[in-house]
Amino acid sequence: LLNDDDLTYGKVRLDARSMAAAVDGLAGLDDPLARSLIWGAAWDMTRDAELPTSEFVALVAAGIGAESDVGLVSQVLRQALNAVTQFGDPNQRSNYARTLATTLRAALEEAEPGSDHQLAFLRGLISFADAPEIAFMRGLLTGEESLPGLAVDTDVRWSLVTRLVSLGAAGEETIANQTES
Repeated sequence: LLNDDDLTYGKVRLDARSMAAAVDGLAGLDDPLARSLIWGAAWDMTRDAELPTSEFVALVAAGIGAESDVGLVSQVLRQALNAVTQFGDPNQRSNYARTLATTLRAALEEAEPGSDHQLAFLRGLISFADAPEIAFMRGLLTGEESLPGLAVDTDVRWSLVTRLVSLGAAGEETIANQTES
């Protein structure tokens, strides 16, 4: 790994073989700094149009559930959202979002109850959610769905409402119910 231990600044590029190794093995790397360098290199390559969004999404789907650093989880999920919405082929955006929503739902179910990871995976899921997640999100909002340890606080509630409204699955009544709560 170039710039191992992050001792200097370098804009790292992964060749096709190294990217394949990253997708297959990122989750198994013990060193959080090495993982961070790989995540960063993949994002730089995506942002610089040197790595297709599909490959960045594949890396995120393969590695995000096993990422132990919650700061990296949050950062990579923000980057994935940007990759999908800004750089992704418009005809493939819904497929990318579906892949990530499915990945994040599984990660959410497996996350330690009440952990920062659980919350980060939920926030990511809300960002990528579409029709298949509507019932789950509504259930979290109404209390009909729950996950051990997950606090559906004001921030989470409004994130759910905002996403449901953007999907056309909620409207003025849902918003009014939140302002009365």
